[in-house]
Amino acid sequence: GAVLLQGQVIVIPPPALLSRIIRKADIPYESGLSATSLATKEPVSEFELAMQLGIYGADLSYLISYDRTDEVTLCLARIRVLADRLDIMNAVDSSLITAIEQGMPEPGALLGLHSDLFRAFEEYLRTNNRPEVSKGILIGGWVESLHHLAGLSDSTTTLDPPLAEQRYSAFGILRLAKTINDPTMTNLLPALSALCDELTALEHRYTFRDPMHDKREHITYLRSESVVEYTQEQMESLHGLIATLRQQILLP
Repeated sequence: GAVLLQGQVIVIPPPALLSRIIRKADIPYESGLSATSLATKEPVSEFELAMQLGIYGADLSYLISYDRTDEVTLCLARIRVLADRLDIMNAVDSSLITAIEQGMPEPGALLGLHSDLFRAFEEYLRTNNRPEVSKGILIGGWVESLHHLAGLSDSTTTLDPPLAEQRYSAFGILRLAKTINDPTMTNLLPALSALCDELTALEHRYTFRDPMHDKREHITYLRSESVVEYTQEQMESLHGLIATLRQQILLP
């Protein structure tokens, strides 16, 4: 997702992209990572509704990528309720919801429909000048996507690099959060700041290598490497900070 803030575009990797990374890593499905398995607190303010919508949106992409039909249906039902309460469900063509409910043979195609769904929400919110709702959806989805990466990486280190790469997103997320005038965000800001500070403290290493030119094919191959470095202690700290923030958002 992207948000225009003070003339600058802040880009956050959409949950569907991170779900594709997870599936590409060929990691077995882990139950209990979705918020649909929790007794979550009742959202009251519009911003709380928006954050939960972002969280279930990230869960939907995670469940779609593992072809969990029953859980997808439950998650989609919660998304409907939240979107109705935010008065944005009318922005979505009913055929799109039906297509997601019916499923498709290829999870990648279904993730495309997921992107279409949240793009419709975003366009409606932008047209109707409701930026705080957009910000809530974006932050909620980002936190939940990090939760998926952290939860699955408990059994493998394959997902540690993409989690560390959220260092780049953390700068924008924190800037975004500080523009939100809502009591809920005020209460969450210490935990969110701690997480973003831990991410941005990770070292970034850039190694330049001369590009390679293929004159016959008229193609230039870029060979420079950009890596976020981290220790196991830093990764364990990130896992704890993600869990703490998510609990504050979701649990009574």
